[in-house]
Amino acid sequence: MSASKPLEINLYRYKCIGCSYCVSIAPEVFAISHIDGKVTIPTELFCDDETQTFQTERIYLDSIKQAKNICPVQAIKFKL
Repeated sequence: MSASKPLEINLYRYKCIGCSYCVSIAPEVFAISHIDGKVTIPTELFCDDETQTFQTERIYLDSIKQAKNICPVQAIKFKL
């Protein structure tokens, strides 16, 4: 598997409770929407979609794993 291949992230925003643990662990990958206070990506601060799928660099894999594991509602999934 190529190290440069992007990592696909799925955010199940309808599950999100807005605790922002993910943002505190990986602010370069996650943000909180200004519309509904739920997880989103930094370039989509006005998102209110129920789900989001996006790609990011694999250099963030460790922090994404931590964010996924700390999420109390399992709103973050990813494919390696």
